[in-house]
Amino acid sequence: MQTLRAALPELAHSTQPDSPALAALMERARPQEDARPALQAALIAWFLALSAQQPLVIAVDDVQGLDEASVALLAALAHAAPRAQLLVIVTAERDPVRGVEGALGVLRRHSSVIKIEPLTRAESDAMFMSIFGATPNLSLLSERIYTLAAGNPQRSLALAQYLIDQGRIVYAAGAFTLPEDLPVDALPLRAETLLSARIARLSPVARSLAEAQALSLVAALTRDDYQLLAPGADERSLDDALSELVAHGIIRVAGLHYVLSHRNSARALRGPLEPAALARTHALHAGLAKQRYRHATVVAYHLLAAGRRGEALDLLVGAAEALSAELQGLNMESLCDMLERALALHAELRRPERERFQLMRLMITASLTGDASRSLRIALSYRARLEAD
Repeated sequence: MQTLRAALPELAHSTQPDSPALAALMERARPQEDARPALQAALIAWFLALSAQQPLVIAVDDVQGLDEASVALLAALAHAAPRAQLLVIVTAERDPVRGVEGALGVLRRHSSVIKIEPLTRAESDAMFMSIFGATPNLSLLSERIYTLAAGNPQRSLALAQYLIDQGRIVYAAGAFTLPEDLPVDALPLRAETLLSARIARLSPVARSLAEAQALSLVAALTRDDYQLLAPGADERSLDDALSELVAHGIIRVAGLHYVLSHRNSARALRGPLEPAALARTHALHAGLAKQRYRHATVVAYHLLAAGRRGEALDLLVGAAEALSAELQGLNMESLCDMLERALALHAELRRPERERFQLMRLMITASLTGDASRSLRIALSYRARLEAD
């Protein structure tokens, strides 16, 4: 973004000189929600103008971690790329972050999708040659790692990092020294062992933040959330800890939020925590949820885990009463009929599957206050659909 802002003024005048959206970007102002379409149009025009002057490549790693507006911009550029000197290259995981599926779907439709295959043994050798150089015992190292990683680049590099952390690979005087003997049991067979080794290397502040993330009922946290969960950390320590967690692959950036990088991370981080530490962290989460005006069930979840059972039950009962009050006075039969028509229309229009499940969940909630037989039929249909999928 710094490079973009530096180059923008010169080209802005030749593309859209009077664009307030471009002016806002150059002034580092956060655009208002209603200005985003104008900003996107201005940025597209700017990129296309730049590509007209010289070929342009835009490369983005882990595109599923971007916010929806950024993915939408990339999708628009990918759509325009065949008519310009522009190439858009992105990498994405198979399971995108919730909330950007729509924009990612558009991006996929305007892209050629290439599945990354595992490395061959020769490619693995070349990768480690580029890292360690023509060092004695390189072939042994590559062979051992390839046997365990099966050509997966990420796991291969994680295993090499593990050996560095264990002191089996040493860097001194500008060169690496690789082990002359590397028994198979010197490398961990389980990914959890690698993850535990990475967690053990974390600084106290970074580990505290990671443990707090693992206990959170809300999957994605912001920097401001972390500040409330680590009240004793100053701003620099907090930023250093977040950078450390990203560098070690414990968390990753997801737009304006951070999420755990691996599904198994939460279990590995929660495991060693003592009951007192668990209660203390859950209490901090409860305070965070209250301050962010999150749903009462989120606050109650953390209060219950913190041992504050009375407060948790009071909140849950209040939330149930509030929901009942919202639905009182409505004709539930008519409401459920409308939702059934909406489900039929959803199938007719071939809308995304995730929307159908949202409609079914709403119907189950509504039907629970109405006819019991309809409620049971809807719940069984929902369960059958989940099992089928």
